[in-house]
Amino acid sequence: MNHYTIVADKLQLDLDALPLTDYHPSKRTEIAIQLVSNTIVQLREMVHTNEFRNLECEVQFFKAVKPQVFAYLIFYTTLLDIELKDMICAKEEQNKYIQERLFSFQKLLHDNLPFVRYYKSGADHLDELYFSRGSVSIRPIGVCCLGIADKKFATSHDQVVANILAHEMLLEHLEKKPSKQNNVPSSNLYWSESKVALVELIYALESSGAISNGKADIKELCEIFEKLFNFELGHIYRIFLSIKMRKTERTRFMDKLVSDLNKRLEDSEE
Repeated sequence: MNHYTIVADKLQLDLDALPLTDYHPSKRTEIAIQLVSNTIVQLREMVHTNEFRNLECEVQFFKAVKPQVFAYLIFYTTLLDIELKDMICAKEEQNKYIQERLFSFQKLLHDNLPFVRYYKSGADHLDELYFSRGSVSIRPIGVCCLGIADKKFATSHDQVVANILAHEMLLEHLEKKPSKQNNVPSSNLYWSESKVALVELIYALESSGAISNGKADIKELCEIFEKLFNFELGHIYRIFLSIKMRKTERTRFMDKLVSDLNKRLEDSEE
């Protein structure tokens, strides 16, 4: 098992060693994709050439080693699309793509919720079912499994884990992405509603095009509102996804604003 982890660890070192400033962002991402692709080819050849020492080693490879490598492939290919859209598309189109990509991750995880809960809990009593090649009784929903036809290099749920990890990578990247604003005046105002309500308001303003003719970036708007209202929003994209996943009253806070304003207008006429 050690020789598989050595290959995966070397990939991690190679990715960490990529300079942040020597390349255009998309070029750096393309190099990362090539490094990951080469590692996948190497691991596939190793699995085809060598038998796992025992079932425990097989499960460990398909639960931890392979998903981490494939997560990098999913993350970097998504990131490359974002970077290319940043170069050739309007900001709102890039933001739309980001939201669509995040929602596709969220839907996949929601569709496979029992397994996601199992994996996130750190349990291992069903590992043989999910991460051994002999088990075919359970299949995930909505996963595009790269190389799924290669039955010697795939189990039923290693790609679900890869998507879980890639989703977390993308969220972390988006949360760390710097914005252009840095000089919003401080105030004594504070936000007294929920985080979800504020995110709903911000997305409504961004979607309407009412700020900077629709060219304002979501993260930039969030940072402005955070400073203006002395309020930390945290994971804005996750909050937006929770709004998007609502079955009813998707615009709950917007509806409340309309109702409250109408009441205010009616009261002022009395």
